Amino acid sequence: MVRVVLAAIPMPGHLIPLLPIGRHLVENGYDVTVLTSEALEPLAGDIVNSPRGRLHPLRGKAAFDGNRILAEFPVVKDTPAGYRQVIVAPQEMFIPPIPEQFRAVQEVLEAGDPATTVVIHEGFFHGTWPLLLGAPGLRPAGTIGLGVSVLTLEDPRLPPFGFGAAPDLSAPGERRARDLRDRLHREFEPVQKQLDDVLAGLGAVDRAPYYWDSFSLLCDTFFQLSPPGLEYERGSLPEHVELIGRPGSPATAHFDAPPWWNDVVTADRVVFVTQGTLNNENHGALIGPALEALADSDALVVATFGGRPVPPDLVVPANARVISYLPYDMIFPHTSVLVTNGGFGGVQAALMAGIPLVVAGDTEDKPEVAMRVEHAGAGINLRTGLPGVPAVRQAVERVLRDPSFRSRAEGIRDEYRARDPLARIKDEVDRMASSPRAGRRQAGHGISGVLGLPGR
Repeated sequence: MVRVVLAAIPMPGHLIPLLPIGRHLVENGYDVTVLTSEALEPLAGDIVNSPRGRLHPLRGKAAFDGNRILAEFPVVKDTPAGYRQVIVAPQEMFIPPIPEQFRAVQEVLEAGDPATTVVIHEGFFHGTWPLLLGAPGLRPAGTIGLGVSVLTLEDPRLPPFGFGAAPDLSAPGERRARDLRDRLHREFEPVQKQLDDVLAGLGAVDRAPYYWDSFSLLCDTFFQLSPPGLEYERGSLPEHVELIGRPGSPATAHFDAPPWWNDVVTADRVVFVTQGTLNNENHGALIGPALEALADSDALVVATFGGRPVPPDLVVPANARVISYLPYDMIFPHTSVLVTNGGFGGVQAALMAGIPLVVAGDTEDKPEVAMRVEHAGAGINLRTGLPGVPAVRQAVERVLRDPSFRSRAEGIRDEYRARDPLARIKDEVDRMASSPRAGRRQAGHGISGVLGLPGR
């Protein structure tokens, strides 16, 4: 019997993309272990409570509270918006949990047959990296990495992940990309050393590639959960890296419509505004300016707060409706444009529905997401997380007026529809589970010969 481990750091936006995969595998007779924090168990309830599913909880530093990131990691909170965040976040959030993640992976492998176990992990879960770098321990039949953010793998012609810079393949553009990459790598050296030290402490014999490259290099197969139309053109990708699109989410089973829902159903145009579920405490960053900017619009404006209560001091114009939360599959069929802070999950959900966007985000990966929307022609990137009222108004009016944005968004929607990521992942699981190298115990044999990595 093939067993699959779904591993994610304890942040909802990182676990949620894995859940359709888990459901599909359980329905097809696979045993599935979800490896994340106990706090997120309710999100995976239909998987872990099924006869073939279970939860293996992360412990210690690996079980941080992903719903309170800014409180859990004040250094990240205090880091100014911009590329410094892609230096500080690994240092504070993503590298320290590796030992506990590694131990949890070993515990799961010891509880069954490693030779028929495949580990599927989202890119920010690094608990399999030590094994691939030669650390002693049980090794599964294979590891599949999933890109739940934009593709972070560097290309010599493109700006590095973190700056949110537009690609420019001219000679000056490539020189600028190289300068940005050199600058980032110099400043990243202490974090890379931190990563090396943590991995060496677990017995790794090879050094990891550059941290943000490791997401797609330190796995047997890497599936980027987005289509080519949402990524930059690249000279080439490693053979084991593939863009497969994103699995769809199940339809909302029960929807308690708010009293004003008929206004949405009958409106000619609806502008949906959200600041997502992460870093959304300050509604004045985007929701407030958007409500003010569109107060005189003939469109109906609907704003949600990512599950947080609607602020009592919020000024709500006559043409606006506000609510704590709305399921995307309920509001998107009526949405003309999405105004968002650029969370990758929400942006992808909109594009899967063919909805153009106005994006205003400057924290985490949001500048990179926003620039990809701009580059794809599917929306407008305001290039700030604190847009002014005129900028929001002009951007929304332009997207509503210019049909090219919706046309391009619908083109990307068609790319999603043309792909079957669940079938592709299942096929790869089957291939790995039948591999003759499955389950061998690592004892100082890393992947330096494959990737040309330096030994220690």
